[in-house]
Amino acid sequence: GCDRMADLNDVPLSPKGVRLEIEGGGRTNESFVQRLFAGVYRGGSFRELQQTCADGVLSMAQLGIYKTIDIHVAQTSKPLSPEVVVKVKEKFWLYGGTEVGISTSSKEPVMKLHGLMRNLFGNAESLHAQISGGHSQKGSLSLTFTKPKVFTPRLPHSPPTGTFEAAANYDGGTVRDGNFMEKSSGLSLRLRSDDSRHQLGYQYTWRESAPTGKSTNNSVLESTKPTVKSSLQYTFTHDETDHPMVPTRGLFAKCVMEAAGLGGDVAFGKIEAHARAYYELAEHVSLGVGCFGGALVPTDIETMKAFSAKSEMTDRFFLKGMRDLRLRGLSSLGPCDEGDAIGGDAYFTLGASLSYSPPVNVLRQNGIRVHAFANGGSMALLSDGKGRMEDKVSKLVSLEELKMSAGVGVVAPTPVGRFEINLVSPLDGSNTFKGQLVWAMDTEYS
Repeated sequence: GCDRMADLNDVPLSPKGVRLEIEGGGRTNESFVQRLFAGVYRGGSFRELQQTCADGVLSMAQLGIYKTIDIHVAQTSKPLSPEVVVKVKEKFWLYGGTEVGISTSSKEPVMKLHGLMRNLFGNAESLHAQISGGHSQKGSLSLTFTKPKVFTPRLPHSPPTGTFEAAANYDGGTVRDGNFMEKSSGLSLRLRSDDSRHQLGYQYTWRESAPTGKSTNNSVLESTKPTVKSSLQYTFTHDETDHPMVPTRGLFAKCVMEAAGLGGDVAFGKIEAHARAYYELAEHVSLGVGCFGGALVPTDIETMKAFSAKSEMTDRFFLKGMRDLRLRGLSSLGPCDEGDAIGGDAYFTLGASLSYSPPVNVLRQNGIRVHAFANGGSMALLSDGKGRMEDKVSKLVSLEELKMSAGVGVVAPTPVGRFEINLVSPLDGSNTFKGQLVWAMDTEYS
């Protein structure tokens, strides 16, 4: 009997096709579902048909527009030509809500009001509108259109892949590192692979900076003129960690490259990368090490000569949150002018932490851990026209400019990001403990 079942699993089939049934009515086009199950038309054994159906169900589930997805293989008048029947129940096409999130620029909590229109034209398209604001953000508005499964592979009977996004954004003003406020509006286009490892995008953004009133230094005042950035951006992400916010094992790597100057009035090349590795030393004990780095090369918009123009403050690196030294202050690492952070063109940071999950059920169930950590790094402004470039680069990578800190604290995953509260002290060679109680929340960390 078992041998006969194994033989039947390997019998070649010529499926009739894919039929869609929508419970309670809906918007999904049958042709779209047939594309997701394109492998069915390739034929093959019953075992292969089962795997093709499982892959198709997974693709449909990832779209986020269905409550239930059921599938079965129905017999037809021809025994070796079954029909695949996909039965779905769609979620309501309109959704709205509020939530607390983390601003990607100010790294502080913001309140978000958002609405979502699902499956607009029956091919899993969506339109997402969001309004957000907070203590450091006057208010922003974004409108994003998303279309998944946009590319049809060259191989016949292969399901579509990739996601296309088009977004319009307006930011009424976000405080950047306490000394200037940035307003912006623009358009962006993005193409993303299904596994999110690769993303290619284009941005056209108008930016304007203004002092917050707390700052009157020349560096901030010189950067208040409006600029237009037109740039291409590529992002590579590799994630093998076991938890998105409090990992204990695995590797993570990310690299973002941007080239501006395709129109607009600013030109530069920019790259930022970071890598983290986590090792489980013993049960509930984990060691994490990480490094971050970035470089900005401003160029003249006409001659395209590197470092012939000063970088715009809005394009520079501002370290903040958990990739910085975890010290109190809006920017504990980097160039300053009269006490105000003015950003840098190049930086690196290193970090190491030892974390432990305390033997308390409520803490372990919620992923809360205690940790001890050490951080160090350096940042430099290379395009200020002061001194030789070789001397600045040498100082950046030498121990002369290295700043360090160490401390202990508690980390916890939350719905909006990773939360930390730490007792941390700078390591400045004074042999004096200068403890600071600092909290931070971020979507990226070291």
